[in-house]
Amino acid sequence: MNTNGNFIGYGGLVHIAWEHRRAEVSFLLETKLSGTKSDYDSYFPNFLAMIKILAFNHLGFDRICTETYAIRKQYILIL
Repeated sequence: MNTNGNFIGYGGLVHIAWEHRRAEVSFLLETKLSGTKSDYDSYFPNFLAMIKILAFNHLGFDRICTETYAIRKQYILIL
């Protein structure tokens, strides 16, 4: 990801099981931005929208999944 030319995080599909057409979603954001209003309102939802297009429309996956901690309630709401 880039904002104003600065690297702020990364994400992608990991633990890909091509034969089952599924993968796990990974998303890591710079600590200063993680858990902020910008993260919840823009960064994470936009990333998820893009990764779903990639996974389902371009790679033909049937399922994607992820894990998070129970204390990350805002992320769970977004997911």
